[in-house]
Amino acid sequence: MFGLPTSVQLSSNPIVSSVLPGSNITVNKSIGDVTVSSGGGGGSQTQVVTQYTANAPFTTGSYTTISTLAVNVSSPTVITLNYGFNTNSDTPTTVSTRILVNNVVSITNYYRLDLMDADSTAAFSAYIFAPSAGLYTITFEGINIKWGNPSFNNIFSYALFNLSG
Repeated sequence: MFGLPTSVQLSSNPIVSSVLPGSNITVNKSIGDVTVSSGGGGGSQTQVVTQYTANAPFTTGSYTTISTLAVNVSSPTVITLNYGFNTNSDTPTTVSTRILVNNVVSITNYYRLDLMDADSTAAFSAYIFAPSAGLYTITFEGINIKWGNPSFNNIFSYALFNLSG
């Protein structure tokens, strides 16, 4: 909480009524700062993998790859996925999306596109659990399941994960 305006610090606007110091927990009551440290491994380090894709048009009958992120973890961890993009279609339609982890479908989602010939903004966030160390190939795909010529464009994808698990 250090460095935030006084109006949002715990000491002036309590959201948490108390935090008890203990093993790996320190509390600075004067500024409302709580530090939780992990033992071993020299702490943790968050990694980010990003990709930008200019355009992903969709067809019926087969999935189009929107983004592929390669995440290499050194221990079990949660991987947070975020996708932001514009949508476009020449007629109202629906796009089905899915996330594959190492070629296995993990998550599915649907986007109803009602605007015609006008960009709209959409976002999708999810998380997956990486149960062991290794390389995880995370693919975001989409398919047109109705009619028209939908597309996603200006796609920014990223994965956040902790190297220490």
